[in-house]
Amino acid sequence: MIGLEIEIKGDIRKQLGLYRGKFKAMLQRELARAAYMVEGESKKKTPVDTGRLRSSIRTHIGALEVYVAPNTNYAIYVHEGTQFMNKRPFMKWGAEAALPKIQRSFNQAIKDILR
Repeated sequence: MIGLEIEIKGDIRKQLGLYRGKFKAMLQRELARAAYMVEGESKKKTPVDTGRLRSSIRTHIGALEVYVAPNTNYAIYVHEGTQFMNKRPFMKWGAEAALPKIQRSFNQAIKDILR
C-alpha cells in the first residue's frame, strides 16, 4: 500500500476547527480529487501489453477514505517484480507524480476555507 500524508500545522489547525463542517466537505472533495490524480498518473506509468492492467486501475471513494488499486491477478507481480522480471512499481510512480499537484490542491482548498 502506498500512503500519502497531508500535514496541517499550528494555527491553521485551530482555525480549521472553527470551520469543521466546511472542512469535512472540503476534505472529502480533495481526497477524491487526489485519488483521481493518482489513478490518472498511475495509468500513465503502467506498462502496457494488452492494456488490461491499465484499464483495471480504479478509484474507490468512501467516507473520508479513498483508495486506488488495479484489479488483476497479476498486478502485484508487475508492480513488485519476480525472480524472472524486474519490478515496475507503476502505482508508486503514479502517486509520486501526483503528489505535487495534490499538495497544491489541498493548500488552495484550505486557503479558500480560511478566507
